[in-house]
Amino acid sequence: MTAILILGDKMMSYLNIKPVVFLMACLCLLMTISCVSASEMNGMGNVTSIDDAVSSGALASPLDNIADGNLAISSNQMNGEKLVGNSIEDDVGTFNDLNEDFGNLEGDGHYYVEKDYVFNGESDNEKSIININTSYVTIYGNGHTIDANGSDLAKFIVSANNVIIYDLIFKNFNASGNGDTSHILWNGDDGCFVSCRFYNNIAPNGGALAWNGNKGYIEYCHFENNTALNRGGAIYVTGGNNTMDSTTFRKFISPLSDEAIYFSGKNEQVLNIKSSVFSNEEISDKPIKVLWDEGCIVLCDGVDLSYESFDILCKEIENLKSGDYYILERDYVVSNTI
Repeated sequence: MTAILILGDKMMSYLNIKPVVFLMACLCLLMTISCVSASEMNGMGNVTSIDDAVSSGALASPLDNIADGNLAISSNQMNGEKLVGNSIEDDVGTFNDLNEDFGNLEGDGHYYVEKDYVFNGESDNEKSIININTSYVTIYGNGHTIDANGSDLAKFIVSANNVIIYDLIFKNFNASGNGDTSHILWNGDDGCFVSCRFYNNIAPNGGALAWNGNKGYIEYCHFENNTALNRGGAIYVTGGNNTMDSTTFRKFISPLSDEAIYFSGKNEQVLNIKSSVFSNEEISDKPIKVLWDEGCIVLCDGVDLSYESFDILCKEIENLKSGDYYILERDYVVSNTI
């Protein structure tokens, strides 16, 4: 944008403006015009936080950054947000540190993990249980690790509703001698693990994760080398209306049938499995992806796999009268495994 100002000699004389003063005024005018043009080109405007940036359209939502199981959060997106831990990359915290950092979360907050945490033997025994009990919290792990170091005392629990955890690694949790299910427990409703990874965990039921909440999502996650002593090599599910989407399961062990997921919900509760990959050839020549109790309903990309729902369908069809019609809302397969 260019502005040209032309004044004749008579006008200069009339305004009684000295040449030097006039030149300075012109320079100020041009600088003002340049600033306005830059402001018009800067979509961020007065954005000071991620939420402001997303709502203004200047920054994509963190959900839009998820691709191929990775969540990229750049450092400039963290400005003005709360940090968990400190910013020294090679600093490793203990579970005492993790308890302190995660113990002060506030609702409607975005938190960024800035270091790894490793269970540190006797010094962590008194604060070995991490419990997120604040609702409406979003935690960005930035690829950092929470390592239980094989201790059967270390636990990570989400008991609040509406909690989202991105891009954290959980490994070496051991519930084999202490408890009935995994020491990574999700008890809250409407929760979500996104782009998280689970390695080398062991438990009586649900080698890596026990999901007891309802209406939760596990998306773009990766489970590998997890072992259940009874059921659910990777995950043991008891809540209803949960979804596993675009998630990978590898090398899962369960003595029952080497299934990755065991669904032990209440009657007519639903588990949705979408676009996920199960690979267990190294462990079993006949791996089972999902196994479930009677009364549960498993939908696999729109296919109903439960005996009970198929029986209900048959009874409803049997009761049709001449001239009636029945619309199928999904496909049905008679099975309690996939």
